[in-house]
Amino acid sequence: MRSVFFVLLFALAAAPEAQDVRGIPSQLPVVQEASVTSENGVVADAATGEPITAQVVGTHENGAPRIRYTVVEGLVEGVWVEWYASGVPRYIGEWAGGKGVWTYFHETGAIRERSRVTADVWHGISEGWHPNGARAWSGRFEQGEKEGAWHTWRKDGAVEAIETYEGGTVVEIEVQIGM
Repeated sequence: MRSVFFVLLFALAAAPEAQDVRGIPSQLPVVQEASVTSENGVVADAATGEPITAQVVGTHENGAPRIRYTVVEGLVEGVWVEWYASGVPRYIGEWAGGKGVWTYFHETGAIRERSRVTADVWHGISEGWHPNGARAWSGRFEQGEKEGAWHTWRKDGAVEAIETYEGGTVVEIEVQIGM
């Protein structure tokens, strides 16, 4: 009986750590934002300079959550959330392999912007909304530069402009209303 207990204990100790669907350990240590540094996209322990695997958190002066994100071997992975002091989300970033979607919010909680990001550079579709919920813009980024047709709308929903970009520079304005 004693040998069965030790075999079972050894098997449990050798069992792989629980992970979520992305392979991120489900129980990460929690570290305060002030104890980490970030350089060239690598998040490290401020005291040792070593890349970390942890849940990074920070709070506002009023004690409300300010930031929370996951770091695996020095790289941000998973969900990154920042809040206004009121508790309303400021933005939520969803990271997987250096790519993600960032959603920004107005202080009212209404969505302000949703953009695709690759390696900390806007790359792909970007959409924005006015505080009243009306669409504000829609377009595409290529490596951080506006590219192709960008549509903008006024708060009342009327078309404001349709601009065509090449390499971040406006090359044509098709419609310009009320500007």
